[in-house]
Amino acid sequence: PGHPIFLVIGGEGTLDRMLYPFINDHLAKTFGAFVVQPEHRFYGESQPVGSTLDNLPTNAQLETLLTPHQAMEDMLAITQHYRYEELGCSADKSSEHYCPVISVGGSYPGFLSAMMRLVHPEIVDIGYASSAPLLLYSQDADQYGYYEVVTKSADVASPGCADAVKSTLMAVVDDIVQEGDDSDKFDDVAARMGICIDTIPAYITSAELFAQESMMIVEDTFADANMDFYPPSEETDMAQMCKIFQDSVLSPTDKVAAFYARLMAGDDYQEDV
Repeated sequence: PGHPIFLVIGGEGTLDRMLYPFINDHLAKTFGAFVVQPEHRFYGESQPVGSTLDNLPTNAQLETLLTPHQAMEDMLAITQHYRYEELGCSADKSSEHYCPVISVGGSYPGFLSAMMRLVHPEIVDIGYASSAPLLLYSQDADQYGYYEVVTKSADVASPGCADAVKSTLMAVVDDIVQEGDDSDKFDDVAARMGICIDTIPAYITSAELFAQESMMIVEDTFADANMDFYPPSEETDMAQMCKIFQDSVLSPTDKVAAFYARLMAGDDYQEDV
């Protein structure tokens, strides 16, 4: 009691490691702080509703159970449990046994961190928000604006990369949609892209949706790679992915297949895959 609590906010993914080691390894040790890092609802093994392929949440359930406000309430409830039930902190802010809560997040979790401090100042004493898309949620920013930055970075990594990626994805989407929703043809396209049929989520029931989801993986991976594209070099993920899409020998489908192979293999990827 009497020491701070760092609430590290989980975002759109499973938490299998500490998001910000500096907090756990340095700040927590310096201030004798307790660190709690709860996952965001619907991410990770713990789910509000069914999470198997045969028991997926419906869109209606997601609309009512997956909101930023609910995510904040989850994390604050967990924090308060540790604060009072496990650590025995005082609720009196003037007491030497009071444990101030410091929320920490980046990007969407940064938005949640700022909102926690704004909406629940009685719980959160300090809210640290890094790269928080506040203008996006206030509808004052272009939701696709960041992809313009990613596009520019791709062309810095390898001139012509952005157009190569765009033309490849357009060709693959056309290929998928033209095959239609026939299961045999649908499976054939997926196989040529290097995707195991039994890993396709049950909610994907049309060629158009499959195309959208498949291309979104490419888009999001390039967006993530942009965050690590400094200093620019041929060894970065961005440059290596550009190399795949600018390979004149590969067909559009083969390029996407090679991209997925690299994504799944990570550091173990070999160019002859």
